[in-house]
Amino acid sequence: MGDQRHIGESLKWAWLVVALVAALDFIWAWRIDFHIDGIIQATLLVGILLAIGLFYGNTGRNTRLCDLGHFMALWLVFPVTLNIYSYLAATMRFPLCDAQLWALDGSMGFHWKEWLTLISNHRIVKVVLLLAYDSIFLQGFASVAFFALTKNPERNRELLWITLLAGIATVAISGFAPALGPMTAGHLPPWTAVLLQIRGGSLTSTALWKMEGIVAFPSFHTVLAVVFIYVHRPPCKTFIPIAAVNTIMLLSIPFMGHHYFTDMLAGTAITLVAAIAYRVATAPARERSGINTAAQPAMTLRPAQRH
Repeated sequence: MGDQRHIGESLKWAWLVVALVAALDFIWAWRIDFHIDGIIQATLLVGILLAIGLFYGNTGRNTRLCDLGHFMALWLVFPVTLNIYSYLAATMRFPLCDAQLWALDGSMGFHWKEWLTLISNHRIVKVVLLLAYDSIFLQGFASVAFFALTKNPERNRELLWITLLAGIATVAISGFAPALGPMTAGHLPPWTAVLLQIRGGSLTSTALWKMEGIVAFPSFHTVLAVVFIYVHRPPCKTFIPIAAVNTIMLLSIPFMGHHYFTDMLAGTAITLVAAIAYRVATAPARERSGINTAAQPAMTLRPAQRH
């Protein structure tokens, strides 16, 4: 019971944080006359998932479906609010920091164009890296479902909060230190084109389903790769495959996502700070409820337990 009360309080705070970011998005967009279509449709979908969570939570009929509904709803709404936030932050038009990031990479011996040329000459390697890079959303929703169905809401809680905190920090930093990312002559990635349009003032409206991930520094892909590895840590039996996929994803980020190596270092640092902050903030609650994520039994999904 203490565990469920602990998780319930966490969900309330998570919804409050997301609501605050959404309110910031709304006020900011209204002030600068930036229009976004698709909000109503997204709200309806989130509402359905939230209703499932509330129904099974209030009736006590199925804690797995309760957790699944709540966490899936949050994982739909908070990336949307963060993406809108990133578009609005880009309208501040702070000076680009690409020159500094390129110089930092060079000082560490990382030369993006040389590595890109090497990878481009190996088609299979390029395909593998691209698949790993594009697995980000699949991994997110699959992790939420896995932890919900194996009755491990604490790992879902970690996944949500660390990603949420790191995501807010990442987007906030990107507004004050925007970057286009490395690119080859004559090839402008679509997300970079969008960022340039926002900064130039020619893009003042968009739709949710058309939005791109425009944040280069820090790398949010790096945030998620590190978080996925962390929350699937032993005794979770998915650790090895998840670590393998996300190691490949980390290798793919500079090239598939057009990132500086410095972007990845910043993303990793932000994730570590967010994880530490989460552990410190929740330590008293974990002690009161007897939760010890490091000592939980191995998690498997047995066919007999499926509903």
